Amino acid sequence: HTTDVGAPVLYSQFWPVILKAEDLGVSNILTLKGEWDSHVVFANEYPMGVLQWASDAENIIAYGEEYRNNPYGHLCLLGLDELVEPISSGALGELGGPDYPPNALICDEAMAQNAVVVGAHFGLYSMIENKQIRYGWPSTGFEMPVDVALEKIQIAEIYGNGGQRDVWYKLLNCGFEIAATAGPDWVIKDTPRVYVYLGDEPLDFDRWTQGLKQGNSFITKGPMLFFTVEGKKPGARLDYSKRPKKVKVKASALLLGKPIPVEIIVNGEVVAKGVDLSRSIKLEDSCWIAARCANAHTSPVYVTLQGRARGFAKEAEEFITVINLLEEWVNTKALFDTPQQKRTVLNVMDQGRNVYKSVVERAKKLRRTR
Repeated sequence: HTTDVGAPVLYSQFWPVILKAEDLGVSNILTLKGEWDSHVVFANEYPMGVLQWASDAENIIAYGEEYRNNPYGHLCLLGLDELVEPISSGALGELGGPDYPPNALICDEAMAQNAVVVGAHFGLYSMIENKQIRYGWPSTGFEMPVDVALEKIQIAEIYGNGGQRDVWYKLLNCGFEIAATAGPDWVIKDTPRVYVYLGDEPLDFDRWTQGLKQGNSFITKGPMLFFTVEGKKPGARLDYSKRPKKVKVKASALLLGKPIPVEIIVNGEVVAKGVDLSRSIKLEDSCWIAARCANAHTSPVYVTLQGRARGFAKEAEEFITVINLLEEWVNTKALFDTPQQKRTVLNVMDQGRNVYKSVVERAKKLRRTR
């Protein structure tokens, strides 16, 4: 956000200078609505989309939106053609509600514009610890698992203002494909970055956002991280007719030009570690594989063996509990203008819960219960 209450003001006319000084290929400036008593709209100096006068072949500035509801969660909408209203809902929109629309409908509006949807501050206030849902900061994000299950959120902000890796791992272990990203919110210093691999193609905003969505990326607070499975980079989908299966993995990381240790992760578990790894690992079942090091992590490579869907019952059951807590909050504390609004929100919850129930049922049939 180029402007915000209580933060250093980084006016938009200075942002092109910052972009080049920080060597940022793509910078997404997000419009948002202020908190509680102000309700002012910030970082809305320009319309949605690429800011042509401030962009060139190597540095792109684009305006997007952070849509916010604290109990449901915050969303980053990248690649919009026009602003999605009402920008915030519930207490963040207008003091006293309504908690409508659900984030799922906002995601639908954004995707109708071919925008990419990011779950911001992913797991900031840990939903998997059965903590009370609340209106105030920080965002509890209890609708995020629903929107991931319904394929409305494609990317999780893991490094940034409060992102949590464990929640991301659990969703990947339900069988969902969700890439990682990183962002500074309003603080530019010590900012985490996301690198998107474009191959030999020139930098282009649409190409960059689609690469981010596909997971051709890694996130970092400093190190450069490199990773392949069978020669394929993060975001790849590999399909094999037999199991078990041995695959060749390579991973390395550099910090200030020097190699540092890396780890290979399969379904959230470390299976190999070392410097400049190059080895075969044995996969017993369908899985996701990623590499990580201190302060960096790749998006996954997804592997399917014998057509067996990924996903474990344990993690899916945890998210059913999360949805049940959200349903209870919607029934007892959320504010709505009409009964139909409430029914719409509860229907979204039911759809998401049914997806997790199907993950549990499928995992148990595959005898994959953890």
